[in-house]
Amino acid sequence: MRWSNSGLMIVVALLAGAGFGYLMPRSAAGNEDGQWMPLGFDKGMEVFTGTSRTYVPREPGFVTEGTCRLSGQAKFFRLASDDPGLMRLGYGVDLTAPPTAPPDNDATPPVNSPYNVQFSFALLDADGFPLYHTRTGTQRLNPGESRSFQDIVEQPIPRDVAARTEKIDCRLCFEGIEVP
Repeated sequence: MRWSNSGLMIVVALLAGAGFGYLMPRSAAGNEDGQWMPLGFDKGMEVFTGTSRTYVPREPGFVTEGTCRLSGQAKFFRLASDDPGLMRLGYGVDLTAPPTAPPDNDATPPVNSPYNVQFSFALLDADGFPLYHTRTGTQRLNPGESRSFQDIVEQPIPRDVAARTEKIDCRLCFEGIEVP
């Protein structure tokens, strides 16, 4: 069987169209393609009461004293029920606390009281410029125990912001504590 030029062109056009139809949405996705990005943790904290927020340029004591470590990652995805121009930010933050040691009479007692906290995320472009800020709902943190926080941020993020995001910084926010 011999192919005519027009028949061959039709087959090539169909294959090219199918290829573009498959690749185009994925190439325009930027960082919204479901790839996990490591979180950078801000060397400060925030204290909030209602809508009032105050930045404190140091980490909470249980982190700066080396008794606990924060690590995590986040990724963008789209919920089927959402507008196609919106994305969601899923995150996982791990608080690793050391094993509890027997009390030492000379040692400072560890910080073990529970706190209400939020995680605040700054979405940054390739130059480190903040594109967008969002935060989680309030959760309970006990710095004396290791714990993982995983959830989806309720506030949707514009798709173009997700596509330009190259880095995500996270800040630990405490509800209504007194900072000395």
